[in-house]
Amino acid sequence: MTRMRPSYERIDVPPFDAAPAYGLVRYREKNRRVPPRDATPNRTAVLFVPGNGGSFEQVRSLGSRVALETYAVDTAGELAAFDPRVASRQVRFVRRCVRALTREHDGVLLVGHSIGGVVAAEAAASSWQRRIRQSREDGYKKDASEKEAAPMVRAVLTLAAPHAGHPFLLGGEASQSLTAADEQQTALIMPVVVSLSGGPRDWQVPDWLATASRAVPVAHASTRRVAGVSVDHQCALWCRELVEAVAAALEVAATTTAWTPAEELLASLLAASGGEPHHLSHDATERPSAATLSAAWPFVVEAWRDG
Repeated sequence: MTRMRPSYERIDVPPFDAAPAYGLVRYREKNRRVPPRDATPNRTAVLFVPGNGGSFEQVRSLGSRVALETYAVDTAGELAAFDPRVASRQVRFVRRCVRALTREHDGVLLVGHSIGGVVAAEAAASSWQRRIRQSREDGYKKDASEKEAAPMVRAVLTLAAPHAGHPFLLGGEASQSLTAADEQQTALIMPVVVSLSGGPRDWQVPDWLATASRAVPVAHASTRRVAGVSVDHQCALWCRELVEAVAAALEVAATTTAWTPAEELLASLLAASGGEPHHLSHDATERPSAATLSAAWPFVVEAWRDG
């Protein structure tokens, strides 16, 4: 368990007519001295996306541990896991929040829990595809400055996210619109999402549901390898061993000026917990077949209904 003294501050974002109740919140630990902007070691922000019916206040455990500016998306407790239209709306709002944060920060690290992890991954993927198209239209130059070439989203780390098998998993807003040539060209630079699953204690999203995605490449590890413990679905948000490992890995990722490779992020997680390096348990270039995902759906429907 983690202990904290949370405070929250509303941040202005451009109006989002599709869901006026949505918002962006900055987390601050009470009595923690905030350094002046010019004294901050880096200006990378962490953005947390809550899960089904979740609250922005669930960021407090991570926010109290990570030495980075931390924000959370307020989705007004919507049940995004049961309506793909809601999930798609949240994807659009997360992209809007990322753009708003990059006015004050050099990059954003996305962290999502449960279906919020799926939303975060899709938001990052679609943002990358849009950037690729824009670069192509603008005549991308290889000698562009590092600032111009750096992605807005530097890493995506998800906790107990059902990337592989949720029945209402987004079909890949960005990837479906790509041509075969686009897919071949972007496959080499498509960001790999780091997905952490809770192990046997998480009956809602078991390990195998967190290991693959239709929309984005996923590198998976169990919390048993990262933090030495198995955690249930909600415990992934506040387990001290896991939260501290995630916070340490995010701080390492914040030191880069480009996308953080999944292998490096996983290595940082293991180093923070004292674990041994290991190979990724899933080939990031592999995609699950439609038959495999379809077979998984009845189980997931039942799990979410009972949960």
